Amino acid sequence: MPEKYEERSKPDRSYDAPSPFPEGKPKDTGYTEFFSWGSDSMGQLGHGGEVGEPRPVAVPKSLSFEVYITQIACGNAHSMFISRDGHLFGFGSNNEGQLGINDPQMRVSSAPLLVADLLPMQAQPVQVACGG
Repeated sequence: MPEKYEERSKPDRSYDAPSPFPEGKPKDTGYTEFFSWGSDSMGQLGHGGEVGEPRPVAVPKSLSFEVYITQIACGNAHSMFISRDGHLFGFGSNNEGQLGINDPQMRVSSAPLLVADLLPMQAQPVQVACGG
């Protein structure tokens, strides 16, 4: 089952990412950001709003999930990213199970969902790819 968040429209802000800074600097000095734009019909941009926006997002929007992101991949209707500590997150369409969250009832999410089934396997993904 996917990790459930109280508010699915907002990213999980309780995630404690490791600091990329040398010892002595605070962990909360900064957060990794990325930009997204284009079609957000399935929440694949990660903006955390209503799914099914009829018009594309024409101007890049900065997003921060308060997680250090090492790699991101975008598909036609979903996106995935790997956090610095090796956790995999996905958002967008899950109609065909492409988010890897093991919940067929969760058809779409505009906020990141942890791929929790990898945790017991102690898997540390280093690269992710998304298909069309």
